[in-house]
Amino acid sequence: LYVAYDVTSAFELLNAFGDSKLIFKGGNLLDIQIAAGDGADPKRKTPVPGDVRLLISRRAGPDGAVKPVVVVYRPKVKDFKGEPIVLVSPTGKEPFEAIETTDRVELDYQKTEGGFRAVAAIPLDLLGLKLKPGTTVKMDVGYLFGNPGGTQIALRSYWSNNSFSANVVNDVPNESRLEPGEWGTASVE
Repeated sequence: LYVAYDVTSAFELLNAFGDSKLIFKGGNLLDIQIAAGDGADPKRKTPVPGDVRLLISRRAGPDGAVKPVVVVYRPKVKDFKGEPIVLVSPTGKEPFEAIETTDRVELDYQKTEGGFRAVAAIPLDLLGLKLKPGTTVKMDVGYLFGNPGGTQIALRSYWSNNSFSANVVNDVPNESRLEPGEWGTASVE
């Protein structure tokens, strides 16, 4: 799956937030949310197995080289047997059965005069997704704007979702939440 972004921003695609599980708190992230499961109600309010979120940015490593950083959030995992990771604030909580980093996503990044262009190449098996021309996929894409160093989120913007949670930048459960009923529909070519 290729997802292309053309972002107008004074700041580069860089995120330096220390805790990968909370990477969204730093901003400067490509946000891809997609339904990979079959047969789920497209208007559902909560995620089911197969719903996944990828947050993608770049980060300087110990050697100073800037490399992609990708965190995969899975609220529900088929046949899950462990303890979920629960993101909590005074307003509530949001459980995830898996939050993990991956190096399997390729990122092509180019600065432009007013921002940058980025193309993420995501292996379909990482998403658990099978695509056929002529079918549709429920998904949303967005960008999380942060400060110059990628340590503080400032604003979230999405293609489809404009719900309350999609606009919150100061509450961990709302910021982490997947809302598949708010996603748009993309056609597979």
